[in-house]
Amino acid sequence: MDKKKILKKIETGYFSLQDADEKIKSDKEIVLAAVKQQGSALTDANKILQDNREIVLAAVKQDPWVLEHVNKKYKADKEIVFIAVKQDGGALKFADKKLKDDKKIVLSAVKNITSIVGSDWALHYASKNLRSDKEIVINAAKYTAKALLHADKKLKADKKVVLAAVKNYSDALEFADKKLKADKEVVLAAIKNDGSAIKYADKKLKADKKVVLAAVKNYSDALEFADKKLKADKEVVLAAIKTEDRNIRYIDKKLTADKDIILAAITKSAYNLEFADEKLKSDKKFILLAIKKNSSVLEFVDEKLKADDEIVQAAIKDDPSLIQYAANKIKSDEVFMKNHIKEKDIFKKYFIKNKKLKEYTYSVEISGSGGERKSSEITKKTYDFFVNDNDLLISHVHDDNNEDIPKDVMIGPWYDAGDFFESSSYSFGDSSISFHLNNKVIEIPLNDKILKKMGVNLIRTNKNFKDGLKKGQTKYFFLGERVEKGTTSSELIIDHAFNPKNLNVETCNFNGWEIIIAITYNQHSIDCYMGDSTHKNQEFKVIKVTN
Repeated sequence: MDKKKILKKIETGYFSLQDADEKIKSDKEIVLAAVKQQGSALTDANKILQDNREIVLAAVKQDPWVLEHVNKKYKADKEIVFIAVKQDGGALKFADKKLKDDKKIVLSAVKNITSIVGSDWALHYASKNLRSDKEIVINAAKYTAKALLHADKKLKADKKVVLAAVKNYSDALEFADKKLKADKEVVLAAIKNDGSAIKYADKKLKADKKVVLAAVKNYSDALEFADKKLKADKEVVLAAIKTEDRNIRYIDKKLTADKDIILAAITKSAYNLEFADEKLKSDKKFILLAIKKNSSVLEFVDEKLKADDEIVQAAIKDDPSLIQYAANKIKSDEVFMKNHIKEKDIFKKYFIKNKKLKEYTYSVEISGSGGERKSSEITKKTYDFFVNDNDLLISHVHDDNNEDIPKDVMIGPWYDAGDFFESSSYSFGDSSISFHLNNKVIEIPLNDKILKKMGVNLIRTNKNFKDGLKKGQTKYFFLGERVEKGTTSSELIIDHAFNPKNLNVETCNFNGWEIIIAITYNQHSIDCYMGDSTHKNQEFKVIKVTN
């Protein structure tokens, strides 16, 4: 091919030196033009031209990571290395050992962090001497949270260095010395930057009201990491809900009966009434007040109140479509519907034309043994780290204690440890369900023999650690089990007397423990989530599975 045409193709980006013949790969002008367009083309050039300083310099200017592939002498060439790290500090990894101890080179590297993977490890590649240089570490901390990770141990305990780091990146607190994680000034500085730093604070500071208040105002999930006492502190909880209403999930049980807190939560989302104390859900005065804040709460109020004219009228006043959540008793009342639902489409959709409609309201109770079971896939390295230290495993997962746990073997806290399997329900064969109406009780033991005899539709499934595992393949898992005994109460409203043949029970057998994962009656879902319970025992372990 004509040389001019090749140069033109290089200029337009339609030329690959890799596919060219040796003659072209040996042409300095062509190779120089190619590396100026794509630095990595250096590796496709003739060996002699790969050793040409002008070409190497041009390649590194275009792509600093090409430094990995240049000849050894150029990795020790101060000008070439400086050009590389000035563009991307991560290129320091490939520099000669002497230049990793050159302060000017390293300073330039830590100041030039890009989004490329490995770039934020620039300080890690510096010499041990420079990783303990305060000026370099403080500069590095301006550009990445990981600077403190790679700093010398003494500097991780240097308050001035850590303060500088957390003011730039709150996550840097994770890599600070234990003492500084317990230093209120340092932790507040980190939280002021980003409240998520509360995760890395010492336990004592997670119980400090000033610290937690600062965190909940600056991080949506901060309350999750607060001490139990502060999850029961009304001021803290209100501040947290003001920031993010999903914090209602983390509050102390006593506060679920606090009207101010529930009103604050439902103002943001009607669904939050689900987390309210059962007494509040059935408190007519409170519900009328709640409807003024958010009329959509009608969907989540006690079933009896869904049949209350005054409650329903208040809810549908501004949004008639909410009539869909009213009791059948009201939706079948033609006079009520005509008086209050003026929109023809909505009336037609939700009016129940059945004058003889009868309603059966059953109190449902599930009781027995069960508990929580969670499992997640882990690495071999994690397995090896925990397999002979069960106390450390429990402390790490159950107590969310990450001290002395290398980051690359962490499993995470209990609430986040169920990516392979997760359940919180009753054991099949060791629990029962009962339906109460007036003075009559229908009790059904939840076991195979009885359910079949009564004509209940039983669906049984299985999940195993070997699912998806190829023959000869080995995987590693965390498995945690918390055995409990408890009771769950709910309500079932139907238009006929209870018939066990309309009951559906679905189970899942995981690793020998068969649990109830769903109970429905026709289209009505019955809550089988483990309710108020008493903890009996727990077992946490890591396991190796080979198919």
